[in-house]
Amino acid sequence: MATIVKRNGSWRAMVRRKGHHHYATFDTKAEAERWAYSVESSLLSAEVLTSSPARVRDVASVPSMVELFKRYKQTVSSYK
Repeated sequence: MATIVKRNGSWRAMVRRKGHHHYATFDTKAEAERWAYSVESSLLSAEVLTSSPARVRDVASVPSMVELFKRYKQTVSSYK
């Protein structure tokens, strides 16, 4: 999350997220907010891009219900 502070007549925007620290100084608060929003969104999109392949599973690798029931029948039901 961004922090925007008035300092010595100018506006300082600080964005800190998961070890990334970004700072910039602007003449207006609106410019600082705009910059902070763009930096935050770029950091979030970078997180999504790096973490999404690990979370997405290939549909072909997911077993069907028929396969699951067959596996259950062979491994669990045989002991009941």
